[in-house]
Amino acid sequence: MLKYISAFIFISVLWLTRCTDVVDENLNIDEQKIYTMIIDSVFNDSYKMVHINDSTNSLLQYTIKNTFSETLFDKKPDEYYRSFFEEKNCHINDDLIKSFIHNNRKKYYIPKNYRPVRDHKFVNYLSIYYYLHTRNNFKNRLAREIRDDVKFGLISISRAGFNKDHTEALIEVNIHRKQLKQIFYSHLKKVNGLWKFESNCYMYGPYEVK
Repeated sequence: MLKYISAFIFISVLWLTRCTDVVDENLNIDEQKIYTMIIDSVFNDSYKMVHINDSTNSLLQYTIKNTFSETLFDKKPDEYYRSFFEEKNCHINDDLIKSFIHNNRKKYYIPKNYRPVRDHKFVNYLSIYYYLHTRNNFKNRLAREIRDDVKFGLISISRAGFNKDHTEALIEVNIHRKQLKQIFYSHLKKVNGLWKFESNCYMYGPYEVK
């Protein structure tokens, strides 16, 4: 657990310092359905407003690149994810891991073609960063908006990796609820046209959803 807490601190420190390309690209239909399913699953109806990161988010953005290779926590990305899922006893096949890595080489803006039915706001990751690190400083717009909101929900989601026939998906989810944070990877399967959780592999958490 300690190394995962350290990993989260590492992520927070690098959030501003890591330069990552951000590309305009629409989510595909399956990703839109998955996003909605996940948001509705982790934030029930008592959450009147959900704040959504306006760009995709993944640990992959923190890969360290050099002339010969790239590493994520001193391992190649595919090696890191394989060892993580194995440790968590989550059975994710290599093709799904490779698709996830490929689809998260860059960050993407998501608001253009994704509009959840429920009340929501898109917020940029700089606002999220400053909220997380200066949550008592009400000069921060996000902090001002949610200071009286007991049911505060904030979520960042990666692009999904898919198998060849789009019946399985792998996606990274970051959630913040007041003082509680969760980071997990969802392995999903499409059953009769609907996406369902197959397993969730937690890096940070889980906590009871209230």
